[in-house]
Amino acid sequence: MEFESVLSSSDWISAGGIALVLLGIALLIVEVFLPAFGLFGFAGVSIILIGVVQLHQTGYIEEMPVSVEVIIMLAILSIALAIAGGIYTYRLYRKKMTTGIEGMIGESAKILNWSGKEGRIFVQGENWQAYSDEAHKLDKDDEVYVAKVSDMKVKIIPHLGDDKEAIIYIDPKKIKIPSKKEK
Repeated sequence: MEFESVLSSSDWISAGGIALVLLGIALLIVEVFLPAFGLFGFAGVSIILIGVVQLHQTGYIEEMPVSVEVIIMLAILSIALAIAGGIYTYRLYRKKMTTGIEGMIGESAKILNWSGKEGRIFVQGENWQAYSDEAHKLDKDDEVYVAKVSDMKVKIIPHLGDDKEAIIYIDPKKIKIPSKKEK
């Protein structure tokens, strides 16, 4: 009999509300260090809202100077900010890399000197040692494209002319390089 009265006590509900608030705060902290497009932030704010409403209904925080309507409005604002942050993060992840080796793939480069299958190119303000799978007759200032970077060497493909376009294959992705007419 006493066991049933302990389980029906509002203290358990209050403890559950406090646990929900703490879990929600933990999820918000996780969102800061592990961006998941706002998923943890949205879940954290929702759980905090449920915990606060539960605490308010049990009378645990009845003397609170803020009404439930203000808490709900703040929760809605927090959810909106979490969604906006998630959208912003998603757009950043989808953006093409512009720095480092990944940012060089598909970039236009100028030939500095070339002989058969190797030479030097100028890309992104730097001189690079370059090679090609096939021998090409390339002159100084000819335009080529960066296909791959490995072991401090750049693999290039030459510009194929005005009527053609070059396609570089990189793992599952393919990058289309426009012809001179499209630029």
